[in-house]
Amino acid sequence: MVLGLDKGGTCPGVAFRIAEADLETELAVLWKREMITGAYAPLWLDVHDADGQKFGNAIAFTIDHNSPNYAGNLEREVIVSRLATASGFLGTSADYLFQTAEGLRSRGVLDEDLDALANAVTTLMTSKV
Repeated sequence: MVLGLDKGGTCPGVAFRIAEADLETELAVLWKREMITGAYAPLWLDVHDADGQKFGNAIAFTIDHNSPNYAGNLEREVIVSRLATASGFLGTSADYLFQTAEGLRSRGVLDEDLDALANAVTTLMTSKV
């Protein structure tokens, strides 16, 4: 399992500016990494600062509901169980979750839902040891 943005709502985070001279090369690298499973639908979105002022556009990789890799609306217990136990050629789902949550926190982005999910996965993993 991976984490994916869905359409609608807002998503606080960090936007990285790519120098115009590097744009084609860097977007190709990003595309190759994010589109490896075909589970995402890339969207160009407006980007706003903390005051709500638009300052540019960014590409966001949102989950593609038509992808055969889309897991759908799973029960929370199933999500926690899969994240705690699943792994693939890129690593474990738990590590991916923990690294994502820590990466956001280190940049001052608080995501209570993601942190609660990480805590639930930690609890399940430690209870099985």
